[in-house]
Amino acid sequence: MFQKAVRLDPNFTLGYAQLAMVHARLYWDHFDRTEERVLKAKVAAEKALQLAPDLSDAHVAMGYYYYHGRLDYDNALREFDIANKLQSNNVDVVSGIAYVRRRQGKMEDAITNLLKAVDLDPRASDLLYNLAETYVLVRKYSEAERYYDRALSLAPDRPDLNVNKSSLYLFWEGNTTKS
Repeated sequence: MFQKAVRLDPNFTLGYAQLAMVHARLYWDHFDRTEERVLKAKVAAEKALQLAPDLSDAHVAMGYYYYHGRLDYDNALREFDIANKLQSNNVDVVSGIAYVRRRQGKMEDAITNLLKAVDLDPRASDLLYNLAETYVLVRKYSEAERYYDRALSLAPDRPDLNVNKSSLYLFWEGNTTKS
């Protein structure tokens, strides 16, 4: 639909930014691991930046191109930092910073940013899930349980939440039956 939208309106900046995010996510989630997919993300993000260099979402799109498409954490953080200066309470910016920091092993910074993202969008089960996962990585299991429970209250049918919450008890207590 974003492709159709930018065909209909070649100046639709947010359409290009979202199109870039979709391409980057398709690559990241292994639906299409081709160089062509990564380049589509880059082209769409560059178009968004060309149309509106001061639009936070355009920099977020470029940040995710660098993060998901290139694993280029420094450039991703540079783009997220620009986006953050333009719009400090953008949940996509804050969570993007958190995810890169987690990849860099800067867990406390990742947690701080994920907590802020959850404050900005408390009903986003993906944010709660990622916060729980990050707490597991730093062995703060009771906090992880708390955020898995919150995520499951919002999305009880997500199998990944149930599986990972069960894994939590294995890591935490060595328990293979609790869920």
